[in-house]
This record gives sequence, structure tokens and C-alpha cells, in this order.
Amino acid sequence: MAKSARSVLSAAFLLAALGATAAVHASPAAAESAARKPAAGAMSALAAKSAAACPSGAVCLYRGSTAGSGIQRTFWTYGAHNLSNVYGNRLVVNNQHPDKGKHAWADLCWEYGGRDCRVWIPMGGSGVYNFDPIDSILLGLH
Repeated sequence: MAKSARSVLSAAFLLAALGATAAVHASPAAAESAARKPAAGAMSALAAKSAAACPSGAVCLYRGSTAGSGIQRTFWTYGAHNLSNVYGNRLVVNNQHPDKGKHAWADLCWEYGGRDCRVWIPMGGSGVYNFDPIDSILLGLH
């Protein structure tokens, strides 16, 4: 066995022992082509991150308690937004911006129509809240 082949096999054995994988390519061109391709896990992580990001100017309600759970609803307009079939702990992100010098806020309300609001989320704020008693989200300016 040639010295370079032993080195490649030794490196592959070491990587395998560390829990990594090694690829042995037949030619330098194949190795260069493989080096340009992003890892499948890296693409999945990038896709998950962009899918989980709340758009600028919006308030987002997520499916679970983390951004990785994905956005269930996105709110763009001021006023009350009634909810149905929303239960359990949910992440809410207020990604709104100032409007005409005023600060945009979001309230979590225990009744439909933006009534009996008990939780205030400032512009740029976020948090995980139990949505069992929450029936609407109210967006406004002050």
C-alpha cells in the first residue's frame, strides 16, 4: 500500500473514531467539486433559521415556545386580531418599528376584540406565554 493511501486511510479511521465521516475521492477534480457543495445539515439549518425569523414590521405568533417551531400567524395591521384553536406555550415576537415617531406595541388579551388585555409586549420585545386564556392580540401605537 502506498504511503499516501495509508495516510488517507489513517485520517479516515481517526475521523470515524471521532464520530465524523471522511470521503475518499478518486480525483482532485472530484474533491474540489465536493468541497464547493454545502453540507446538507448546513442548508437545513439555514432554511430553518430563515423560516423561523419574524418579518420586519410584523408581530409573529409561533406554533410552539421556540422560533424553530415556525410561525403560525403573522400580524401586520393595528387593531384586534381574534385567535381560535391557539393553546399552550407560544413564542410571540414584536418586530414592529416606530411609526411617525410613535412606538408600536402588542397586547395579549383574555377576551375577543382586544378586551381585557393583561400582557404588554414592547416594540422589539418577545416572550413565551401560555395561550390557554388568551383570545386576541391587540396591536397599537403610543
